[in-house]
Amino acid sequence: MSIKCLGVLLISVLVIGCGGGGGTPSPSPTPGPSGSFTLKSEVVELDKTTATVVSVAPTQVVLRSAPASLAVGQVLVHNALDATRFVRRVTALAPSGDITTVTTEAAGVEDVFLDASIQQSADIKAEDLLKLQPAQPGVTFSAPTRALTRGREFGPNAIAINFGEMQLKDDDGTVLAQVGGSMIMEAGVETRFQKSGITVQEFRVAPYANISGTLSARGRVAGTFSREFPISLQLPVPLTPLGPLGINGTLQLFMKLDGHYSAQGDFVVTAGVSAKEGVQYLSGSGWSLVNEFDKNLTLRPPSLRGEIEMGVSLVRPQLGIEINGIGEAHVTADVLRVLGRVSAQSAPVPGFVVEGLGDFNFTVGGSLRLGPITLWKEDRSFNLGSFQIIQPILLKTLTPTDTQIVYTDLAFHNLRAMNGDGTNDRILRTSTSQLFAPTVSNSTGQIAFGVINATGRGELWVMSGDGSSARRITDGTLSINHPTWRPDGTELAFDAGDSSSIKHVYTVNLSSGAIRKLTSGNENARIPSWSADGAWIYFEQTITARKYIARTASDRETFETILANDTVDYAEPSLSPNGLQLVCRRGGSEILVADEKGRGVRVLLSDAKLSRPTFSPDGLSVLVQRNEINTIGVEAYSLAGGMGAALGTGQQPGWGLRL
Repeated sequence: MSIKCLGVLLISVLVIGCGGGGGTPSPSPTPGPSGSFTLKSEVVELDKTTATVVSVAPTQVVLRSAPASLAVGQVLVHNALDATRFVRRVTALAPSGDITTVTTEAAGVEDVFLDASIQQSADIKAEDLLKLQPAQPGVTFSAPTRALTRGREFGPNAIAINFGEMQLKDDDGTVLAQVGGSMIMEAGVETRFQKSGITVQEFRVAPYANISGTLSARGRVAGTFSREFPISLQLPVPLTPLGPLGINGTLQLFMKLDGHYSAQGDFVVTAGVSAKEGVQYLSGSGWSLVNEFDKNLTLRPPSLRGEIEMGVSLVRPQLGIEINGIGEAHVTADVLRVLGRVSAQSAPVPGFVVEGLGDFNFTVGGSLRLGPITLWKEDRSFNLGSFQIIQPILLKTLTPTDTQIVYTDLAFHNLRAMNGDGTNDRILRTSTSQLFAPTVSNSTGQIAFGVINATGRGELWVMSGDGSSARRITDGTLSINHPTWRPDGTELAFDAGDSSSIKHVYTVNLSSGAIRKLTSGNENARIPSWSADGAWIYFEQTITARKYIARTASDRETFETILANDTVDYAEPSLSPNGLQLVCRRGGSEILVADEKGRGVRVLLSDAKLSRPTFSPDGLSVLVQRNEINTIGVEAYSLAGGMGAALGTGQQPGWGLRL
């Protein structure tokens, strides 16, 4: 739940300064919800007087029965649920009988608080949430039942959001999906405000939310879509005030759906998240993001015919906040957005893959006024974290003898192979020339590798899986490195240096020998890896000394950035055989796994001695090279976690089917 825009809104006030206009503190603090605060002596809370607000204009307020002590320089605070609420400083008075016309200028929190020590945590009440009105047929809001809250703790202010086969339609009335299931939602906000004189010691606004439940979706059309649907009408929500300053909010819930279907399919996701997200300021350390969340997600293996990819923002609140005339803010929050995807695969191992991605992010915007000056007016987006769950469901389980790992010895004169578990280590080819970068085709079992010729150039060679029938593919005009197979075994991609020693990505057709250059420019593009459908080639790109992961269409020069950062390198990409996962290095010490679009990034391994990650043929493990001072070894790690397996001494490993 995102009342976090309140935090961003108040940041600007506190950063600019909270000195206020001086004044003598009142004799004793005013008690708050938890702790206390001291108002400046010039503050007048009109709601605690007999005054009545007759009208409010931009620079003028008309009062009936104004306090007799009302004077120029005082700060008026008036809380209301409508546009008459304000925080204003008095600049002139014009009394006439029981009516007083007050000329005013804008004021802010620095004009209200002298000292404050406020700490409060409050749920949005269930009685308020249950006032939500459905905006889609099939949606209801109710008190949760025990069955819905089983396995998760919810307080008395939780509500249930029920989807009774809600139909989500496009503009033509075509049903894109039917949504069913129930979610439980509980939300509130934690606030801390510590101020002494002109110094703010601490400020924290951290909305929290618990959301849990099961959601099912069925699609019956083909095509790509992205739609946002309201599941409730807008509702005014009373929020805990900040001292004497009233805070009024509006809440509306949405569901966002995006993805594509081919034929017909369904999926069921069971998800839970506890999130506390916001902003905080600590004197001496500055501003930081509050980011505390715990999550779990499971996907039931779907029934489908064809392919399905579908994204659902389970509960997508949109909240507007107005702080007593000081400013306004608005927020859209993906408290938990889940992407469920199912892809059938026939090669290299038949089966299908169920993938779940979760993201936590929000976008806030608004404006803040301090006196006549607008301090802040913009929209900002934050990504608080993400996670990825991948469940390959294979129709065939590979045995160690079904695959082989190929690599070179430490002297680069022997190409060796071993079974997938490190057994049956053997020499496939010996040469007085240096041999390097072997890779196995999962469709033909052939092995591509490099040979350093007499002029020191890298030639591309191909041989059978048993080391026989070796033949040269390129003559060294291009000095090749890092060969990789097209999934159907008809082409190879590689990188090679041109006359200026800049590396670029090329492909070669094994039947015709035709070579195509796919990248250009004055900086390196290297270490290519094919997508499962052969349509894309991923590679490591260097721009102004920084490395990132990009991809280009395999039949033309067109680029997309997949993983990039201004402060850290992404290098050595490799795609899984089913094309749904990407493994690469980040910085000097991390092996990352993400999906093929760079989403759901997670750290698989943290070890500066590991390099050259590549997937196993079934996509369940990652092969790496371990670089020690006195030796180099080959190791395998499961994507599910756990200890790695040391498979042998050697370097530049590749892993493929043994056909």
